[in-house]
Amino acid sequence: MRKFLGFIRFTFYISLIAIIVFFCVRYFNYFKVTFVVDDIAYTKIVKKGEILKDLDEPIKEGHTFLYWTDDSTIIDNEYAVNYDTVLLAVFEKDAEIESYYVSFDSAGGSVVEGQVLNKGDTIVEPVVPTKDGYIFKEWQLNGKPYDFNTPIDNDVTLKATYIKRTAKKYVVTFNTNGGTKIANKNIAEKGVVKMPNNPVKDGYIFKEWQLNGKKYDFNTKITKDITLNAVYDVDNRELYVVKFDTKGGTTIKEQYVRSGGKITIPSNPLKEGYKFSNWIYNNEAYNFSTKVTSNMVLTAVYVKVENNTPSTKIIREYASDTLKYKIEDKGAYAITHIWVKDAYNQFNVGIKEPFPQLAISNSIMSYVSKSKNYMNKEMIGSNASGIVSNAFYVKVAQAMPEWKNSSISPAVLVDGKVKRSFTNISIPKLGVQTYGLKSDGYFNYYYLSHYNDVAANELEFNKMIKDGVRNTFAFGPVLIHNGVINNNLKHDNNIRQAIGQIDKNNFVLITTTTTNRSKGLSHSSLASIMKELKCIEAYNLDGGGSASLIYKPKGSNTSKSVLYTSRAVADIIYFVE
Repeated sequence: MRKFLGFIRFTFYISLIAIIVFFCVRYFNYFKVTFVVDDIAYTKIVKKGEILKDLDEPIKEGHTFLYWTDDSTIIDNEYAVNYDTVLLAVFEKDAEIESYYVSFDSAGGSVVEGQVLNKGDTIVEPVVPTKDGYIFKEWQLNGKPYDFNTPIDNDVTLKATYIKRTAKKYVVTFNTNGGTKIANKNIAEKGVVKMPNNPVKDGYIFKEWQLNGKKYDFNTKITKDITLNAVYDVDNRELYVVKFDTKGGTTIKEQYVRSGGKITIPSNPLKEGYKFSNWIYNNEAYNFSTKVTSNMVLTAVYVKVENNTPSTKIIREYASDTLKYKIEDKGAYAITHIWVKDAYNQFNVGIKEPFPQLAISNSIMSYVSKSKNYMNKEMIGSNASGIVSNAFYVKVAQAMPEWKNSSISPAVLVDGKVKRSFTNISIPKLGVQTYGLKSDGYFNYYYLSHYNDVAANELEFNKMIKDGVRNTFAFGPVLIHNGVINNNLKHDNNIRQAIGQIDKNNFVLITTTTTNRSKGLSHSSLASIMKELKCIEAYNLDGGGSASLIYKPKGSNTSKSVLYTSRAVADIIYFVE
């Protein structure tokens, strides 16, 4: 019996030692990682020094996962575990997107389906409705022609309007089913309609036009209104990515091209001290008529610009407690860096009326600086805009030939009050974007659905006034908004100028030269330069013959011009000390 009890004691002590050894090994060689997602936690036991890779990204409705943290540092994708750890999931709440419904009243014509859009989207112009005895004219909103470039911010109903058919003509409508738009054709009775160019639809190859489900014969005589429907085959060709290595030049956005397609020629990249020559692929100059058959990287080739002078020349530099600026001549363009102590009270828009046949921008600077209040203050600025858009300019020129070579002030708010001076002349009612500085010191743009109709824009004017905007200016397009480059910019070079905002008190003016050393810049290049300068807002101002940069030295009433030509303008934007 004594031996048996001895055996029991021996077994007990051996087991106790084993348990102690196990927990010691566990304590020193294994750790507990606790993952916490809101109020839910789960645990994982790992070896000491084990690397946790590719941590799971938890899902939370209405939120975007950002990262894991141990409450002091952000955890990356390779985290070494050396002690018991609690990791917390950090989320960001998703922005709430407002959506609106667009309905189409076809006024007795064929049914047109409505659209659901997010705030800020533009309405996709729908299929034209047909109505016996009538020819479709246009879509209207509240009795006025609707501009399909208008960003939507509420539910709307567009109504179709028609012209009564007085002759025996019929309408042939081309329903491209999501492809590029094709205008309707008015065809005399028993005439034939010519086959249009094939519509283009991303991801599809055009096959044929059909009427009532059958291939249409374009020799058929027209005896009634018809709608031809585009039919496509799915484009199963492989999609390739084409990238552009600019070798230190401005960034060029990659392109996606279907097998057998062609690359769209991009804008030339800019690189300080160099002139762009061409693109190469596999060490040979690339021919853009070549069909794409694989993923590609095109490389930019430059020619070094031999110049004994520095690549950047300082034209003028000024600094005080409230205003600092430096004008840098970059050869192809000038950059003016501006710092102000109080943007809201130091940024201004100068206007001289009546508008037509005034003088060049420097005269306007002199005009606004004649006050004794400006005598002992430095000023820097450029012309704000002349015409609002090409379409606006053409129509104004037709209505008022004597104004053809002059400018028109785009200001809609002057000293915080709505102001227009076109009450005695007929100005086309066109939509336009206009910019203003809010009371918080930041730029914002506003969309006016009718350029010269105060009543139609009452809500937008009230929004500007509520934001504290005192003076506005316009031209366009918007280059950068909320830090994002506009993807619809053109690549054509021209003499241009633009304004950008880096933060509350830092601004940039870019003005291209008008000498033989520069062919100007494209909107796309302007946006790229502004982005590299870290602008959160950037806006294209008037260019061409009116591009100018002006400063007025402290203690003088005479302004000085830099890089300008002689087109007449009626307003400037400027910063005053």
